[in-house]
Amino acid sequence: MNLPHVTSCIALAGLVALPMSAHAYGGGISSGVLGPSGCNTCHTGGTSPVVSLTGPTTVTAGTTNEYLLIITSPPGQLSGGLSASSLLGDMLVGGSESALTQVTASGSGNNDVTHLSAKAGDGTDVRFSFFWEAPGSAGPATIDAWGNAVDGTGSPTGDASTFASLAITVEAGASPLVPATSPWSQAGMIALLLGAGSLFVLRRRSSLF
Repeated sequence: MNLPHVTSCIALAGLVALPMSAHAYGGGISSGVLGPSGCNTCHTGGTSPVVSLTGPTTVTAGTTNEYLLIITSPPGQLSGGLSASSLLGDMLVGGSESALTQVTASGSGNNDVTHLSAKAGDGTDVRFSFFWEAPGSAGPATIDAWGNAVDGTGSPTGDASTFASLAITVEAGASPLVPATSPWSQAGMIALLLGAGSLFVLRRRSSLF
């Protein structure tokens, strides 16, 4: 499996700092902060959830589309957080499950979407939606996301996260129609106008007799 381009640590609001340099972030954190272990750098001891990332996989350049991250809750880990990012395009808050999400700077010139605080699920899963604005030119792109399942105790132990990625093809938009300007088309238009004028003159002359 390819390592994610961007990683982040996701935690409940008000979590205490861990010893040394490892900290948990209650209000989410931008991508690119941690290594390949993602949220699991800070969160340990829980069961890794099943995480799915769904949405359009073929989009038109410059358009905005909705994506959905679903964290299937392991027993006892009924809340969750997220961090979603892309090296291309831009992440935006929005969609049917956008409660408790926010935009944060990624550090690479575009935006991530992460949580404001842990979001309680329905006992089965936790859902987050967001918008992704495709780049202005055609080509391949990827959305990367971490989904963290937490137990709600206020401690980073008893939690675990899983990485999900979605490959997207960005297609060029339709090109506007450009009027023909070749010499042949211009000559054809002149001939048509001259023919119409001659026909009008002939009809005027015939009406005089």
